[in-house]
Amino acid sequence: MTKAEYELIYRQARKAYPGLTREAMTKIRQIYIDAANLVAAEVRKATLAGRSSLTIQSLEAIESQLKIGAANISNALNSIVPDTVGSAIVKTNNANSKYIIDAVAVAGASSKIKSVIVKEMFQGVNDDVIRSVVNRVYQDGYSFSSRVWRIGDQYQKTIKDVISAGIAQGRDPIKIAKDIQKYVSDGKIALANRYGPNLERGTKEFMKRIGNQVDWRALRLVRSELYAGLQDAALQQAKINPACNGTVDWVLEQNRQHWSCSCADIASAGPYKIVDTPSYPHPNCRCSISPVLIDNEQFNGDLKKWVNGEPVDYLDNWYGDHYARMVA
Repeated sequence: MTKAEYELIYRQARKAYPGLTREAMTKIRQIYIDAANLVAAEVRKATLAGRSSLTIQSLEAIESQLKIGAANISNALNSIVPDTVGSAIVKTNNANSKYIIDAVAVAGASSKIKSVIVKEMFQGVNDDVIRSVVNRVYQDGYSFSSRVWRIGDQYQKTIKDVISAGIAQGRDPIKIAKDIQKYVSDGKIALANRYGPNLERGTKEFMKRIGNQVDWRALRLVRSELYAGLQDAALQQAKINPACNGTVDWVLEQNRQHWSCSCADIASAGPYKIVDTPSYPHPNCRCSISPVLIDNEQFNGDLKKWVNGEPVDYLDNWYGDHYARMVA
């Protein structure tokens, strides 16, 4: 594999990341829809029982269903987010391991550097980053698990506000049930359109508390964790790839230079030494990091010298610090 081919794989991997995000969100959105359908069914039971409004017993049953839905959403996030991060890292792990394995073959170093060990090294990157995701503590003091729990809790509060807004409008349970489903599937504007132009007293207050989309926090978590995880992975890949020259590029998300964030300045200040690379700068950042490689001819030549017993400092250090630990 040439350096140009390696860089092409990285570019192709970046193009795949939005699709992975959409796939994850499609799964999570379905969990939201399923949860809303169960709550809506509970709301409709009041009408089926011959009542024109929700009773205390109805609200208690709805509360129970909301808790189940919140737990399902939280459980989905706890599994889907790490799985998505892992699926994305595999693409760049493969590029790094193949680059090394191909160079080792050209240099005739296969007896000293085994391809299976190289692959295991990069699988370790995947495992480390996933552990980092699930154990992450954010600047606000919340852990990943507590943030996931808060997303489920916010779902309950938001659906309660939709129900309260319907009650304030004097809507019957059948309409409120449809309101819930419409809001979860199509958002706040679609819900407001169901109410019409004349809102009853108290409804506006409830509407102010309802977000544009019920799942926006989940979407932000998926996207942020995916790209933060990929940035972490790229730094680890750069550390254990002996062909990396010790620096990385900050690759600006398309059109990010026109946004009001620090990413354009971060990108223009690169390349960075691995230890000096800025951390994930803000939620929803979709910039990426790419290791900068030594030229093919130099790396292949250094490998040939090294396998023939000549000292090559950076290869000696890599072998002792990374490869040898895998076979110890």
